[in-house]
Amino acid sequence: MSLVIDESARTILARSLPLLQANKHAIEEAMEASFRTAGEREEGFGDAGTAATSLVEMLIAQGRHLADTGRTSGVKGTLVAQRALGITGRHYSRFGDALVAVLGDVLGPNLPHEVRSVWCDAFWVMVRAMTASEEKVEA
Repeated sequence: MSLVIDESARTILARSLPLLQANKHAIEEAMEASFRTAGEREEGFGDAGTAATSLVEMLIAQGRHLADTGRTSGVKGTLVAQRALGITGRHYSRFGDALVAVLGDVLGPNLPHEVRSVWCDAFWVMVRAMTASEEKVEA
């Protein structure tokens, strides 16, 4: 997966973005529940609500930018802010693993699978861009 997305994915993001924005709080709540489950199994997983809110906000903001330009933007600042909140790779993994199911649950079974898949792919593009940004800072 590259750090840019193709035109068809951009179109799907653009068309479905208003739906995610309208259901932002429900998506946050579902992700928080997913994080709470993970937190019960993992010591020191952190504040599930804060992590869910931050990652959903990132998903929507970066999703908008990906839809507009095909590229991520400002990921270094996002990474710094999320690290300050205690958000780590475990949170990204849990969020990414749960995203398709959460979108299906929150947005309904009639949501096309390709929409869920594109949002999941876009999330991993965001994470990879942040990881690349972090590696540049450490070098």
